[in-house]
Amino acid sequence: MDVFEELTRDHRATEQRFAEIEQTTDRELERRQGLFRELRAGFESHELFEEEILYPEFDQLLSTRTAIGDAFEAHAELDGLLQEIDETPATDAEWIERIRELRARMQEHMRAEEEKIFPMARLELAKTRAEELGRRFHERTRAV
Repeated sequence: MDVFEELTRDHRATEQRFAEIEQTTDRELERRQGLFRELRAGFESHELFEEEILYPEFDQLLSTRTAIGDAFEAHAELDGLLQEIDETPATDAEWIERIRELRARMQEHMRAEEEKIFPMARLELAKTRAEELGRRFHERTRAV
């Protein structure tokens, strides 16, 4: 699987984690917190791969160079929201509202990658390189 397929599959897994979190109630505090920890760990692993390996490579491509700055900004914003949620008691009504805000922002970022950045990068990135990056992503994120 190439890097674009791997990242898109990870995006779907993230969406599933959000759905699971939003289905929890205040009485399922332990489960809710565990799902949030999984969501955060998955995002941070995904984010590190993109920022350390993928985005620098995409920054070398003419078609994606300007979009990469926006992606870094989106990551910083998402990191801030994750921290706010982490600092809010999971039983607080505000907690689930922040989860919903995070979900909307994360979906916006994933959509930008899937509909704009990935198609442009796919045109310039050699197929063998995309496959190698996909293997690296898979190995790195599955170890988390």
